[in-house]
Amino acid sequence: MPEAAAAATYNRFGGDFHQDCRSPLLPIAEAKRIRDVYLTAFFERHLLGDQRYDEFLTPKYAITHEPGVLSQRKDAGQP
Repeated sequence: MPEAAAAATYNRFGGDFHQDCRSPLLPIAEAKRIRDVYLTAFFERHLLGDQRYDEFLTPKYAITHEPGVLSQRKDAGQP
């Protein structure tokens, strides 16, 4: 999705894309690295059933490896 379309969608839901997603504190390359680590772990675990990825999907792992990022986990079955 082009950045302009992503920004328009994000802003429509009450956010400020450039303020929230383009923070100078988190360069886009780092944001993409973080995204790739956690999406890969999630898909490997839940689509392929590979339990070796469980450790990457814990709050402890996120706190240890991404100290400057706030993370949140929603366990299965929770609203």
